[in-house]
Amino acid sequence: MTNYYYSGQGSLLVGARTVAGKPAGLIPVGNVPELTIDIATTLFEHKESESGDRLTDLTINKENKGTFAFKLENLSLDNLALGLYGTSIIVPGAAVTNEVVGIYTGLKSPLNFPEVSAVTVEASDGLTATSFAATTPVTLGQYIKPAASPLRYYKVTVAGTTGASEPTWPTNGGTVTSGTATFKDMGTVIKVANTDFVLDAKFGTIEGIALAGGVGFESGRNATVDYTYAGSSKMDAFTVPAPERWLRFQGLNTVDGSSIIVDIFKAKFDPLTGYGLIVEDIAAVDMKGTILADALQVTGSKYFRQWNLGA
Repeated sequence: MTNYYYSGQGSLLVGARTVAGKPAGLIPVGNVPELTIDIATTLFEHKESESGDRLTDLTINKENKGTFAFKLENLSLDNLALGLYGTSIIVPGAAVTNEVVGIYTGLKSPLNFPEVSAVTVEASDGLTATSFAATTPVTLGQYIKPAASPLRYYKVTVAGTTGASEPTWPTNGGTVTSGTATFKDMGTVIKVANTDFVLDAKFGTIEGIALAGGVGFESGRNATVDYTYAGSSKMDAFTVPAPERWLRFQGLNTVDGSSIIVDIFKAKFDPLTGYGLIVEDIAAVDMKGTILADALQVTGSKYFRQWNLGA
């Protein structure tokens, strides 16, 4: 018998299954430095009771089980979706209006989308502020805007009744009294980047600057934001059941230049492990799962098959 020595490399392809149990198109997953198939059996062992030694005199194979495992270095969202039970989609760029975001001094608040431009940030309290009215009761914490200049807004710091005429409103963060009520300047309704807030356009975050001198944000209050975001891709994890896929290994035996094919008909993925987001070297994840019996395979194995091809 001629020895068949093997040292392999090759490509792993993955695809959905049709209702007939056929591959619905296969795509390479990228560089896979390790790929293994493991077989396990569950045996029933019978021990005789005549000799006094309890010798095993019969075994029955109760179960055959196959598993697969591979290390994946191509961390595309489509590949990650297999091990994170997710869905990967392309998100086209678009415009957003009136997104409400809580703003906090010195803390970053994420928008719903990253990679933003044409950003307008308005204080929600300023947008909903009540126009000043003479001889009218106002409550603590209520927001008021001048009747003649609605681009700024003011907060009631002492409840009371407004005076007979509109006061001269401060624009430096100071306070003003009207009748028995006191108002504090909260700045402009439309906030200014790097004066009232810091925008990280790439990651889509807004950080409030402490309110001082009539500028900045009142920490913990809402902003209403309009912006445009660029197209991107995203993956939402744990949105689908554990995927069942057809796997094919198309390999090269580097010993003699011959080729092999291994088809796994019905592979069910386990959740991935080792997804390192901060690493010193090339990141990789460990993918594994169970080789299920495929009742739709009417001849040969119901688990997997291997073809040995010539050079």
